[in-house]
Amino acid sequence: ILANLPSERVARLYAGAKLQRVTAYTPTTLPQLRARLDADLAAGLAWSDGHFEDGIASVAAAVFDAGGAPVAAINVSGGSAAFGGEAGRARIGDALATAAGEISRRREHLRAHLARLLQPRL
Repeated sequence: ILANLPSERVARLYAGAKLQRVTAYTPTTLPQLRARLDADLAAGLAWSDGHFEDGIASVAAAVFDAGGAPVAAINVSGGSAAFGGEAGRARIGDALATAAGEISRRREHLRAHLARLLQPRL
């Protein structure tokens, strides 16, 4: 979600915050965090390979509203070896991105459907 927010908003959210190192890969400065978020935005997925726990990998994809704002995220986590190298990462990332896109579309369809149901009837 953070990668899809405007840079200024991320800067305000983390203004004065001390980012704690959890592993050797954890961003500890706002510029390091911004670089990670920029890479995630370019990839369309947020990958973590031991960024917050050694030996644990995860990938997240944002779910968007009709205006393109991130409103939720879905995630797959597991042992780094379970991601199966580059081929496994590609397969998992593609499936997650597809699922997030489908959730975004269905979320808006449901919102529109509920709005129609809740309209006053004359």
